[in-house]
Amino acid sequence: MPDQQQPTVWKIAIRDEIRARMATYPTPSWAQTEEEKDWVLEHLLHRPREDYVVEAVPGPILDAIPREQDRFARVRKQLWREDFQRRFPGRPLPAKLLSEDL
Repeated sequence: MPDQQQPTVWKIAIRDEIRARMATYPTPSWAQTEEEKDWVLEHLLHRPREDYVVEAVPGPILDAIPREQDRFARVRKQLWREDFQRRFPGRPLPAKLLSEDL
């Protein structure tokens, strides 16, 4: 049986360091083709283009979305830890920032 390559999908998301500090966490836009990706970039951005990251990720899209949600939850918590340590040097982290639970 020939080795089948995983489909690639495009994630178009506000950069993590911006998104993690927003009051709401806008979900990424997804595209399954180059044409869809180009259309999203042309019509759906609400911020300056440099605020976004566009990357190809392994698909299918229904697998890519939960992987991205888990990844962003970990990144967001790490950014919160760094912010807390910068604002309150020497203070111990609160329990919710110590936990690895998302």
